[in-house]
Amino acid sequence: MTSRIDGLSVSSMTSRSMPRPAPEVGGIDKVYEINRSFRNEGISTRHNPEFTMMEVYCAYTNHMYMVGLMETLIRVAAQEALGSLKVTYQGREIDFEKPFHKLTITQAIQRFAPSHWSDSQLRDRAFLAALLDEMKIPHTDAEGWGALQLKLFEAIAEKRLIAPTFILNYPTEVSPLARRKDSDRDITERFELFIDGKEIANGVSELNDPEDQAERFRAASRVWQHSPRSRRR
Repeated sequence: MTSRIDGLSVSSMTSRSMPRPAPEVGGIDKVYEINRSFRNEGISTRHNPEFTMMEVYCAYTNHMYMVGLMETLIRVAAQEALGSLKVTYQGREIDFEKPFHKLTITQAIQRFAPSHWSDSQLRDRAFLAALLDEMKIPHTDAEGWGALQLKLFEAIAEKRLIAPTFILNYPTEVSPLARRKDSDRDITERFELFIDGKEIANGVSELNDPEDQAERFRAASRVWQHSPRSRRR
């Protein structure tokens, strides 16, 4: 089945036995899938292990193309479902008509931080570890500055992203499936979209370097072995 979103033509996957990459390999360069997912990652007030998700894959593009696609898709969905681009949710108005905000993860931290922290400080592991210790946020010696920076973002900025906001430039350490940026190998071509303080979408320029992928999986495994969650299992 083929659908159109503001001039974009994408094909859906309908075969339950078809591997996800098969349509792209077969020459269909834009595909989507709406699926029922289960991930055994625990339950919290913000996450449920069972959920419905839409996945979109577009060949010959990068993560910024997906940023534009997600903004268009959500705006069209709000208008079609609710008849308005201004939505009141739990007493707060969310405006989908205005251009969505775009911030790097460090810019988001700096916007909501109680004092100014420089870009270099937010890449300094010792500085980040001291901040997390002061905030009583657990971390391990195996985690590098990228993992600690993400913990700081989640503690300081995430819940305050009420208006639709794309967060960009996630550290490589916490983005094992994303392509590194050519200009900075410690940062990836990845985004997450937040609305009302909740993660709504996560997208990447897909990593296609098998050696880089293997090393990142090994690094993630080393961190996992030192995490409290792995010790509980």
